[in-house]
Parts: sequence; C-alpha cells; structure tokens
Amino acid sequence: MIAASRMQRMTRLFDAHIIVGEETFHQVNHLVDARELGRPHLKGIRQRQMLYEICSLREPAVAVPAST
Repeated sequence: MIAASRMQRMTRLFDAHIIVGEETFHQVNHLVDARELGRPHLKGIRQRQMLYEICSLREPAVAVPAST
C-alpha cells in the first residue's frame, strides 16, 4: 500500500494522471499505451522499480472474416 501512495505522489512530478509499477504494467501492457518514467527512488521503499504512465487504452483488435 505504501508503494501505491508513493507512486500517486509521483503523478505531480511527471504531470501524469495514472502511474503504475512494473508488476501491474506487465499485467495490462497488452491493453494500454504507456510510457516509461524510469526508476525513481520512492521514499521508504528500498527496491527501485520501473514506473509507467498509462496514456490510453488500446483499441480492441477487430477480427477480419476470412474470405472464401
């Protein structure tokens, strides 16, 4: 929970609306467009992790019917 609080504070620094850590990003990266923000030090957390700004949802892939 501490990490989420620290990431939320980073939104002002990066002028971003939604910031997620590596684990969350790897779960949703096929659904969103994002940009890497680097591995900043988050107060009270030893291990640095890559942070990502979620920029937009990707359009779902549209199935194209096979031609016969």
